[in-house]
This record gives sequence, structure tokens and C-alpha cells, in this order.
Amino acid sequence: MNSEPQAQSLCLKNRYIIAVVREQKIAFLSELVSETIAIDKRKILTLPMYDRSVFGVVHDRGNIIPLIAWNSQEQTIGTKLVKETLIAIRLSHLAGDLEGVGILVDRAIGTLDREQIEASDEEIKIWEINHISQEIWRAKR
Repeated sequence: MNSEPQAQSLCLKNRYIIAVVREQKIAFLSELVSETIAIDKRKILTLPMYDRSVFGVVHDRGNIIPLIAWNSQEQTIGTKLVKETLIAIRLSHLAGDLEGVGILVDRAIGTLDREQIEASDEEIKIWEINHISQEIWRAKR
């Protein structure tokens, strides 16, 4: 029996992808991330009838990807609004209803495990699914 896939799975459970939004470092559990993508800002279709934390949607490799802020309370994504290329952390099937959603970040800077995050002198917020309110998907009038 090969234990290598099981060891890789255990490794991923304890790893986090670290991203920055403004000056805030945010840790995304690696199991919840399917990919990190670069998006041409000109290709985003804005959705002004939705919550301000929903920036729009983009077509990427045959998929429509909703783009949102990392937290429903956020209404801007920092410096990204002036850049031509935006970075999104795309959520995996393990994110449940948020599968395929892109969380906009200023940049992805690496990975850490839980112990490294806890030992860090810097504040690193752990991103959780409940940071996104289901209310953002309701159209405003």
C-alpha cells in the first residue's frame, strides 16, 4: 500500500496560502483553494445590482467566476483597483456553496503551516467560509 498520497493529504490539511489585501495578511487553508489566477481587469463584467463586496464576474477557461472581497464587510480590495491585472484565490469544492468563487487579493506571497502562523510576529488572519455572507448574492434594488 502506498502511503504517499495520504502523506500529501495530511500535508495540505496543515498548509495555508498566504495572501495580502492592503497591509493585512490572510491565510487560506490550502484544501479550500483550487488555484490562484491572474485576471485582466478589462475582462470583468461588473454587477452593480449586487453588494459592493461582489466586484463582478469573469469568463476564464470556460468558467464564469464570481469575484468577491475576502470578507463581506470589505467594500474595496485595496490597490487592486488601479492595477490592470488582479489576483484571485479560487475556492475548491471543499468550500461548499462558494466553490469556484474568486477571492480578490493584492498578491499571494507564499505558504505557511498552522504552527508558523501562530508563531509569527505579524498578524495573519485565517480566512473562513463564514467571512462571506450569503446576503451578498441577493440583488439590490
